Amino acid sequence: MNKFDRKFNKKYPAGRPKNRQALPSVMPKVWHCVNRYTSQVIGYTPGAQVYGAFDYYLNSIHAPDVSGTDTSDAIGYTELSTLYSNWLVVSARITVEVVNEEAFEIVFCFAPSTYALDASIGSASEVMQLSEMPYGGAVTLGRSTSMNRSTIVRQIKLETLVGSKSLYNGDQNWIGFATNRPTNLCYFTMGIAALSGNNLSNGITFKYTVDYHVKWSNRKFDDIALNRSLLRLTHTRFHNDCKVNCDGDEARLLEICTQLYRMNADDLRNTTAIHKLEDERNEILLRRKGRFKE
Repeated sequence: MNKFDRKFNKKYPAGRPKNRQALPSVMPKVWHCVNRYTSQVIGYTPGAQVYGAFDYYLNSIHAPDVSGTDTSDAIGYTELSTLYSNWLVVSARITVEVVNEEAFEIVFCFAPSTYALDASIGSASEVMQLSEMPYGGAVTLGRSTSMNRSTIVRQIKLETLVGSKSLYNGDQNWIGFATNRPTNLCYFTMGIAALSGNNLSNGITFKYTVDYHVKWSNRKFDDIALNRSLLRLTHTRFHNDCKVNCDGDEARLLEICTQLYRMNADDLRNTTAIHKLEDERNEILLRRKGRFKE
């Protein structure tokens, strides 16, 4: 038994900390995180027209593609919706990589809004009016054999877009549920128009990426039930120079919590599996803590 072991046993004769708050909560009541959505490289053409427009949901991490072509969710949505009942998109960082596939110049325009704009656009000039809206913009793309590509980045705070911090954060219609989008939706509209007046037979290809800052709330279970192994915490060695891969640990913690939630904690048949997961979770928590504070 080394010096650290003796010191630990003297302070914690029962083999566990007397202060049950010594370790952080596994699942906080509110969890802020970033959920990323990335589309495939998509081809878009409006057909025999000189303009076209399409939308993505700006405040929904559940299947953000309005058209339904891509039904995938933002990364982490499935796991976190198992643990929390509600979520709210605080802000969104949008990155669009767009390439002109036409043999002539086109203009690519975009704008966020609290309503879908694509259905109301009826001409090339209305596409270009997107650039005049708040957070909107436009870029001219050269023909396919020249400077035909560009990358657009926009950071949008949803409460600013809606126009009222108290309204956005206080109205439940802006809040998403585990399996449903919010009742009130915001959109990110993109459109193209041919400067020459030619029909857009080839259109564009683009890749759409959004980093959603999401606030998850209303967890589905009591933290005490999930943390029952903290009351059975056995002798564990700490290191002052403990180095933790936070990203990896957080991902593993999320996976462990999801598995524990799906198990019936009162089912004795699962006792061994539950204890094994709880021990691994505690080890991660202890690494994150680094050491007990004297």
